[in-house]
Amino acid sequence: MEMPPKILRRQLGAMPDARFTREGRERIAGHACTVWRFKSQDGEGRICMTADGAMLRNLGTILGQTMGVEAIQVARMAQGPARFQRPTDYEPLHPRQPRQG
Repeated sequence: MEMPPKILRRQLGAMPDARFTREGRERIAGHACTVWRFKSQDGEGRICMTADGAMLRNLGTILGQTMGVEAIQVARMAQGPARFQRPTDYEPLHPRQPRQG
């Protein structure tokens, strides 16, 4: 799905006004991670990040939508550029634009 950068940044949690508070450590899918609570004008929640930047959990409410993801297995390996190419039969699917108002 092609997504406008503004929407994609918000879905990935890149909120420029977000404040983060460290809450502790956990183990998810066998990996240690640091729990961070985040809060911004668009929402709040918690993420758990490994020391090298892998997000293992993201739970919260952003723009009024509750969402959550959590790793159940982690495999670290090199990934070739072919994995990031669009399939030859790719057809764009455009998300609905959020309502203004």
